[in-house]
Amino acid sequence: MGPVSRKGHLKKSRTFFKRGHVAHNSGMKTVRAGNSSTSSSKDTEPARCVRLSEETFALIVRNRSGILSTEDVDGNMLSMRLLRPQKTLHTAQPKGEHDGDTDNSYRILQPQKTENMFNECFKEHKKEHPECPGNLIMDPQSERQWGMAWQEKLKCDALTCTYVSGRRYKLYHEVPSQKPGPKAATVNCGLSVGLLGSSIGPTGFREILTCSNVPAPSQTGMQRNIHRVSDAIITLSKGNMAQERSRLKDLNETKNLPRSTPIRAESDARYNNHLGSGAGRTPFQPATQMTYTITENETPSKKIIGVFTGNKLCRRRKYSGTDPTCPNHPGECTANIPESQSIGDEAFAAAAVCEQWENDAEKTKIKYLTTDGDSKGFEGIASKVAHEQIINLKDPRHLSQSQRRGIEKVTFSSKMFPGKNKLERTQVKKRFARDLSMRCSAELRAGHKKYPNNLSELKKAMTYASDSIVACYKGECGSLCKSHSLVCSGRGRRKWSKSYLPQNKNVLFMNENDEHKVRECIRVKLGAKNIELNRFDTDTQKSEAIHRTYSKSNPKTVTFCKHFPTRVHSKIIDLNMGYEEGTLAKRKVSGIIIPLGNLVARQVRQIHQRQLKNSLRKKTLKYKCSRKRLRQRLYKMYDKQKEKITYQKGLTDPQISKNTRMKRKGEHSYSKAAPEHTKNIPLV
Repeated sequence: MGPVSRKGHLKKSRTFFKRGHVAHNSGMKTVRAGNSSTSSSKDTEPARCVRLSEETFALIVRNRSGILSTEDVDGNMLSMRLLRPQKTLHTAQPKGEHDGDTDNSYRILQPQKTENMFNECFKEHKKEHPECPGNLIMDPQSERQWGMAWQEKLKCDALTCTYVSGRRYKLYHEVPSQKPGPKAATVNCGLSVGLLGSSIGPTGFREILTCSNVPAPSQTGMQRNIHRVSDAIITLSKGNMAQERSRLKDLNETKNLPRSTPIRAESDARYNNHLGSGAGRTPFQPATQMTYTITENETPSKKIIGVFTGNKLCRRRKYSGTDPTCPNHPGECTANIPESQSIGDEAFAAAAVCEQWENDAEKTKIKYLTTDGDSKGFEGIASKVAHEQIINLKDPRHLSQSQRRGIEKVTFSSKMFPGKNKLERTQVKKRFARDLSMRCSAELRAGHKKYPNNLSELKKAMTYASDSIVACYKGECGSLCKSHSLVCSGRGRRKWSKSYLPQNKNVLFMNENDEHKVRECIRVKLGAKNIELNRFDTDTQKSEAIHRTYSKSNPKTVTFCKHFPTRVHSKIIDLNMGYEEGTLAKRKVSGIIIPLGNLVARQVRQIHQRQLKNSLRKKTLKYKCSRKRLRQRLYKMYDKQKEKITYQKGLTDPQISKNTRMKRKGEHSYSKAAPEHTKNIPLV
């Protein structure tokens, strides 16, 4: 009986190594990356087996349908056999271990606390080791970081001395607190106040510190401190706006009016995304955060008296596996607007501001509300005060923009605008629209100054000014402008310069129909009904300026989900109280007091004075004239040296023909003229 073999042994033996077998890679040499010898040409180079590092492997290897390969610049596969990449060994320094002798980083230490630490340890060291000649140094192994602050120990640098201070010294001031646990350092709370008023967050600040060779606090600790001061800043801001509303009632009483007399105000909304930029991403309006601000129009300072911060973002919905309904789900929710609600509903936002005012002892009433053309905020206020009539006034700046866009859409005669071709005439038309809009605004502003609080005389003056404007652009600027225009004398230096129009093309050739259309365009701004909508010469430019200030603490390029309202209220404090007073107030409610007269207080005052100086400088006539001269210089330069258009949407993309039509098989046109060689051929 023969030997007994295991089950499947014969099948497996076919794959065993057999004597004389030649491997498929026999004669090839494994070459590591960077150690290859001089290679031959591309056509004659044999396949190589290369073992790359993990970093190089990820850079040059492509995965094409499960096949790993390398390619040249034309996309051709190279003859290179790839082996498994070689792992890179990283030698990281263990956490908490560092050499104190070579550590050249910086620390933030409070001087008085540091002096007390050294004085106590000097006496203690001299008492315990009177004969020791060593010096006291900070012990890097025992130090502890507390945000931006530090707790340090001292030790003796002598080899024979074993002195180490008995405790860690807190080299910072603490914020008083009744809660259990370690108290926060004042420098950490001050840092949180500063971050809430700036455009960066904890991540950006840590990057700045590491580049400055300063050990950065943990991101979690910074977020915790920001949350600690957040509620105090919001409470301070709401209290300040309530004081401003009460101050308006005091001013009514000073003017011998009832305290409940309605006021004039302006409002506008700001969104973190443009409402028309969500095509292909969301069917809803793409903005996720909005800020609606109401500003009083009774005083030149125009203080903020109400704000609503709408937020659709919730971290629980973002990071949890569930899909909770915001803002009514249990637990913490940062959203206060449902996802399905239109975030551009400014009437809802205005009504929410009025609901905040219901807690006041004296109600605030608004009679005139100035808004831009895309807002219905007055409807939200009217819904909360049904017994009061709200009159919606129009912002002249936005009305000018609507006027300019309307002029560009009007079809004038082909000979009205000078130019060699249609492109030049179109450019002159656009510049005429801008110049005419600017002329109407100048006439209206001059009319408000000449006839204050006299609406009938203002309407009459603007009717005559409309005739002078048409004559001025026709080249008949003379006695009519001198008699009826408020900004053009017809001759000399006070003549309207037409700075937007080319110097040699500032006379337009209007026929009777063109004159009628130009008068209709002028009536958009200087008509009787539109003058009533701007009877007090109020605008929303303060609101626009406030929105630019919001961008300093809440930029549109960064989304702050949790502390978005706090960042808005932080800037409201600076705007209403001024930078100096606002900064001191925010630090005070956070438990930090800056002694008057010290270096930091002087620097805060310098920043405030510089901001005030720049604000006043931009309101001077000299600054406005310099901007006008700059605009005139740029337009003259453009007329002399035309700018070549090098950027345009779809400039080099293939275009779709507008007159495309499917041609049927065998179809041909009978309308084409017959070829010359087929003419005069007799029919058979």
